[in-house]
Amino acid sequence: PVARVVADVERAGTPLRVEVALRALTPRPGPSHGEAVGVEKRFKVDGLPQTASQVVGQVRAVLFSTSDVELVGGAPALRRRFLDIALCQLDRHYLRHLQRYQRVLAQRNHLLRRIAQGLARTQELAFWDEELATHRSAITSERGRFLAELQEAAWPLHTTLTGESNALDLAYAPALPAACEATTEGLAERFRLALKEALPREIEIGSTQIGPHRDDFLISLAGVNAGVYGSRGQRRTIALALRLAEVCLQTAHAGEPPLILLDDVFSELDPRRRGQVMEAISGYQQVILTTTDLGLVSPELLEQACVCRVEG
Repeated sequence: PVARVVADVERAGTPLRVEVALRALTPRPGPSHGEAVGVEKRFKVDGLPQTASQVVGQVRAVLFSTSDVELVGGAPALRRRFLDIALCQLDRHYLRHLQRYQRVLAQRNHLLRRIAQGLARTQELAFWDEELATHRSAITSERGRFLAELQEAAWPLHTTLTGESNALDLAYAPALPAACEATTEGLAERFRLALKEALPREIEIGSTQIGPHRDDFLISLAGVNAGVYGSRGQRRTIALALRLAEVCLQTAHAGEPPLILLDDVFSELDPRRRGQVMEAISGYQQVILTTTDLGLVSPELLEQACVCRVEG
C-alpha cells in the first residue's frame, strides 16, 4: 500500500478495528507529466473487507478547525458538505440515498450532453428523472429535519458563547423553493415538474440545475443574514455553536459521544470563548486537539491530558 491507517476503537463496550489502505494503480498516460497515477481505497472492519459505505459511521468524529468560519459566509457547497457528513455518520439510509442520487445525477448529466449533440432523445430522461425525484425527496426531508434539530441545539450554545440572547436561525433553502413544506409525494411531483420546465436550459448547458446538489441553508442572527452581514468574530462563534450542536446530536442519536477533533481553534478565540469551549468539551470521553501554544489551554484541561509534542 501507499499508505495504511488502522484504528482500534470501542463502541458500546465492543472493540472494533477499522482499516483503510491506499494502493497506487498502474500508471497511465496523463496530460501533465507524462503519466497519471490513480489511487484505490480498500477498507476492512475487524479484518473483513468492507465497502466505503459500510465503514462510514464506524468511527464517528466531529472536526473543529479555523476554516469553519467559512461555513457561515462561504460557498453553499461547504454547508451542503457539513450536512451530508453529519447525516451520513448517523443514518445509513441517508448515505445510500445520497450515493444513489449522485450516481443518477452523473448519468443524467451525461445524457443531457448526448441530447445536445443529437446522439440521444429527451424521452430517455424519464427513468433518470424518476430516480432523481425519489432520492431527492428523501435527501431534502432528512436535511430539513436535521437542520431543525441542529438549530434547537445550537441556539442555547450560541447564547452561552456570546453572552447575548440574539436568536440564531437556520433555514433550509432548497433549489426548489418551498419544497420543505410539502409531503414526500408532493416533493417528488414538484421536482418532476421543475425538471420538465428546466429541460431546455439544462440541455443547453449540459447539467442538471435543480436538486439537492444545489441546495443551501441560510444562517441568520437576530433576523439578519450572518453570511452577508456578520463580522468574522460573529461567524466564528456561530460556526463553533454549530459544531458543538453537532456533537450533542451525534451523542443523542448514537447513544455515545463522537471523537472530538480541534485543529488549532484556540488561537483565533478570545480568552472567554476559549474557556467556554474547553468547558463544553471537558465532559466528553475523547478529545484530540492541536495547538502551537500550550498557554492557550487551561491548566485544568492540561492536567487531564496526554501531551504529545511534534517538532520538525
